[in-house]
Amino acid sequence: MHPWKSLASPKRPLHPLALAALLAASAVPVMPARAQPTSANSAADTGALASYNLPAAALDATLTGIARKAGKVIAMNPALVQGLRSAPVQGSLTLEQAFSQALAGTGLEATLGANGSYLLRRTPAVSSRSDEGPWRKRDCPL
Repeated sequence: MHPWKSLASPKRPLHPLALAALLAASAVPVMPARAQPTSANSAADTGALASYNLPAAALDATLTGIARKAGKVIAMNPALVQGLRSAPVQGSLTLEQAFSQALAGTGLEATLGANGSYLLRRTPAVSSRSDEGPWRKRDCPL
């Protein structure tokens, strides 16, 4: 018999150990899947108002608490938030408003991903130099 032929050919049945492994793997209990919100539901959920009264605190703890209250997840690189404190978060706010208040002055933003979770990232820098872009001073004859 050639090595590339199927091990379970009609001429050669499966080894009892291989058969036992297949049966054990098929007997793994299946947990019911938790309903995941659709992207339309996720967008609608983020517009819901919640009451916040959070003092300035460690940024990672504040952001995690805000996300948890809304039933969402926020992923962050610990290096981004190390040593940073959140601004106070107070009022009846949407999830995005609560994140914005907490992140004020940090140079960071929470962005909504396609799967309904949030990702913390640096705010994209906006150039303030007037000689950048398609219309540079040196290129303009005026």
